[in-house]
Amino acid sequence: MENDKLIEEIMKYSHSFGKNVSVSFLRAEVERRLQEIYDQKNIFISTGGSRAGLLAAITAIKGGGSILAARNCTKEVFDALSLNRRKVRYLYPKELFPDSLIYGSVQPAEVEAALQAHKDIDAVVITSPTLEGVVSDVEAIAKIVHRAGAVLIVDESYGAHFPYHDDFPVSAIYLDADVVVQSPGKTLPIPDQTALVFVNTDMELTRKIKVALNSFTAADASAFLLAGLGYGINWAYDNEKAFTDFLADLKDFRNKFSRIEAVTLMEKEEGIFDLDPSHMVLFSDKMDGQDFALFLEEEQNVAAEAFGLDHMILGNTVLDGKDRLKKIYSALLASTLKFKYRQPKTLSEKQLEQIAILTIQPLDKEYRDFVYITPPGCPLIAPGELFTKQRKEKILEFINKGLNVEIWERYFS
Repeated sequence: MENDKLIEEIMKYSHSFGKNVSVSFLRAEVERRLQEIYDQKNIFISTGGSRAGLLAAITAIKGGGSILAARNCTKEVFDALSLNRRKVRYLYPKELFPDSLIYGSVQPAEVEAALQAHKDIDAVVITSPTLEGVVSDVEAIAKIVHRAGAVLIVDESYGAHFPYHDDFPVSAIYLDADVVVQSPGKTLPIPDQTALVFVNTDMELTRKIKVALNSFTAADASAFLLAGLGYGINWAYDNEKAFTDFLADLKDFRNKFSRIEAVTLMEKEEGIFDLDPSHMVLFSDKMDGQDFALFLEEEQNVAAEAFGLDHMILGNTVLDGKDRLKKIYSALLASTLKFKYRQPKTLSEKQLEQIAILTIQPLDKEYRDFVYITPPGCPLIAPGELFTKQRKEKILEFINKGLNVEIWERYFS
């Protein structure tokens, strides 16, 4: 749906309650509709996006113990942990392909082992699905976490479409996770900056999350954002056929992909519990990830969501339509004749500065901050991990090959 059309539909939705409807009335109406559609009692609206939602959830966790976080969580999760000065223990999902930063599902057995080894863990935080569409077994993990008396927080930012069709993976909100944060603007016709926080736990934590969320978002929510959320969830609820058609188009695309030479599509590899079909990870043996993404953008005006050393990620939504997938397929089918990019890259001022920062870091010492590649925002190194020669060389390689590396010098420096 084009932006102008979406704005027009949102304004129609808002005006359906009267041209001078108050923000408080609009919020109450949207919250009522959310509870109806999702069949959940405690759903909070964040107009500060998933960042505010995750910050509120982690801030509300009681106890002075540690938090167990998967190392492939997004920057927003680690930002919240840093701001709260929480002691963090790490889960390390398996990297599926060498130097790809694409990780498999969080394994329930590893969660259980960590909880048994460290009795001070107050909460577990995982990202499911990841930007690459990798889904973890949330139901099994929730049972393990609850047996240990801890809280499970799931960053489901990229999975807001899951509840709207049975052929998508089951949403964590129905799998006994205590807190689930979604960013519906990523995959539904809803403006960015709006998130949903589902709380399925004791009333004390529910109250604390609500209070924290009010502290991290504007006192007066934007009427446009609230109306956009209301319109979008109603559209998704009323348009099951659109999701059915979308899934059929995705299946057709995947079935035909074997005809494309020199490009491979990530499927449900060993170590993946489930995979969201709408996110596609494409590997090329002819171009690096940046040139691969540039090729598709220049050939068909299709922007990649992210890229790595030798792959790119395409996020597809129910709004994109069949034409987008046809354009991608046509471009890739002819791509063996057009892999011509591999142009020399000059280092920017920012990249030179990053290299200088890494050069002065002492080796084999604990690193006291974060180094990221964004998106998806998974840390290359996190506080407490050793800054080894191997890690340094790998980060330098990512910088030199044009990946978007972010070096923090904030909380732990």
